Amino acid sequence: ALKKAEESDRLKSAFLNNLSHEIRTPLNSIMGFSNILADEDIGREEFRQYIGIINQSSNRLLQIINDIISISSIETGIERVNEHETDLFKELESLCSEYEDTAASENLTFSCICGLREAESVVLCDWQKLSQVIGNLIRNAVRFTGQGKIELSCKRKGDRLCFSVSDTGIGIHPEHHEVIFERFRQVAPEKGKVVEGNGLGLTISKSYVELMEGEMSVFSEPGKGSVFSFHIPYKSAKKGGNQNEADKESKKQPDREYVLLVAEDEPSNYLLIVSMLESYPYRLIHAVNGADAVSKCRENPDIDMIIMDIKMPVMGGLEATRTIKEENPGIPVLAVTAHALEGDRDKAMGAGCDDYLSKPISKAALVQKVSDLLG
Repeated sequence: ALKKAEESDRLKSAFLNNLSHEIRTPLNSIMGFSNILADEDIGREEFRQYIGIINQSSNRLLQIINDIISISSIETGIERVNEHETDLFKELESLCSEYEDTAASENLTFSCICGLREAESVVLCDWQKLSQVIGNLIRNAVRFTGQGKIELSCKRKGDRLCFSVSDTGIGIHPEHHEVIFERFRQVAPEKGKVVEGNGLGLTISKSYVELMEGEMSVFSEPGKGSVFSFHIPYKSAKKGGNQNEADKESKKQPDREYVLLVAEDEPSNYLLIVSMLESYPYRLIHAVNGADAVSKCRENPDIDMIIMDIKMPVMGGLEATRTIKEENPGIPVLAVTAHALEGDRDKAMGAGCDDYLSKPISKAALVQKVSDLLG
């Protein structure tokens, strides 16, 4: 028991040290290049290069935060499977397009093989968790593959939906095949090579697969690459989104100016939303808290939609939404919030919000959500 406790403490200390390094490294790039961008003499090509580095570092930092939240949710038992109708052809195509660029930046070849027939590609699954598992495996393959290729495959075997990610990387010794799935564990790469990562990706992936009633395994030998495979139950679903997609494509451009109330207490976040929507026919009204949002709705009956932050002073976004919906149930409310834990979406929808978007938000996602809610 003492040895196990000492080993646990050692692993946690090593994890915290590594985590500190993993967080400070992208922060150093974000803060450093942000300051450089303030230089008026910077050239256009350098400007684009530095912006790219800031975006890449921001995504890396966000991945670390997501991993920490995920492992905490798993350990506290609050993670749940939320299945929705998903077109795997469409989703895998989008996912593969993203990782083709990632692999190409490391001089690797990435390919995706989907063995599903079109008639069986629409399934019921938790795509958010499934895509996170696949993404973790691909990112690991990129980290530990110096040259060669990475391949993602998907196929159906009876009542099972099977995925695998193979690479031509450094491989893993058989004695480490079980260890790599444990919390905080990382198998050291070859000497002289530093590999980024916080040691949580495989733990989260295996836990998510098991939560989806599946299993994960690895086949690997040193110097011969690795194959990470997992399967989950196959649950067929009827295609029901085609008409909606056609409707979206046939929508006409807005023929009038829409009035949007933005309830956001952080000035920088409000400015970001203004910047994202400034090229669209929307007039924005700013509310600095939930109580102000309720008041602004009463003063401006022409408001067409509300973008609602959740955590605000005086009155929170959920309470404000309930009050507004009682007085004006037809007004659509989009929750845009940093509350991104399992169940936060359900809480927002339960309070009367019509849709949900977790921070950090992208312009494309915000514009699409607003357009959908405005009809």
